Amino acid sequence: MKDISEAYDLSLEGWSSLCRRLNRRVYFPGGVETSAGIIYWVREAHYNRLDAALESFQSAGMQHISELAVVLRTPKRGQEMTARLGVAGEILRILKHDIGMWLPAAVSLAETELHQHFPGEIAALADAGIQNQLEMISNCQTPAERDVLASRTGIEIRTVGEITRWCDFRRTGKNLDHIRTRIYYEMGLDTWQKWTVSTPQAIISRFAEYIHRQGMEETRLVPFPKEVCNGIEWAKLHLSIYEVEWSHQ
Repeated sequence: MKDISEAYDLSLEGWSSLCRRLNRRVYFPGGVETSAGIIYWVREAHYNRLDAALESFQSAGMQHISELAVVLRTPKRGQEMTARLGVAGEILRILKHDIGMWLPAAVSLAETELHQHFPGEIAALADAGIQNQLEMISNCQTPAERDVLASRTGIEIRTVGEITRWCDFRRTGKNLDHIRTRIYYEMGLDTWQKWTVSTPQAIISRFAEYIHRQGMEETRLVPFPKEVCNGIEWAKLHLSIYEVEWSHQ
């Protein structure tokens, strides 16, 4: 078992590399240009000061971004760090924002729609020590691990897989109820792997057909090409950090 929270808790060197990857420009057919880091604040102009700050944090005994996130949690601590280490306030603000966006947030399974569909199963998972989506993913990364959990809890293996799939698709714990997130999942684009092997044109076409069948065609829901391209790059990034194995795609 590999803990998903630990996978996302990058070393400070790993964070520097990630920032550069977030800003890497990717070009899709049709002239669409995007990157995986649209929602992040760090940009190429910040790299030198960012690297210097990360070196200062390391000299102060910090090794991972979760440690830095704790220090940056309050303005007072940030100000103290600025004074003590000489790190620019702008870099601290960027780090606080970007690390907060990056680290997955645990969401109680009992507070999601899963509890409505699988109340008994969610209770059985809680009895087994699995309370949130991150714990579910960490315990169910491989088919073999899902088999073990099914045997341990008495939950049907198919249901264990379905719950795991739901949790993995929403692994970050942010925007769980966004309407497009729900539509992507319901129309079958329900794993990060499926995103990476799809084209923007295929996703948009499939999306439009789905909402038409659902009688939603008059609502402005169909995503723009750049949004879908960004989603494909984001899927590739997620899978490079942590990948749940599926027997069939």
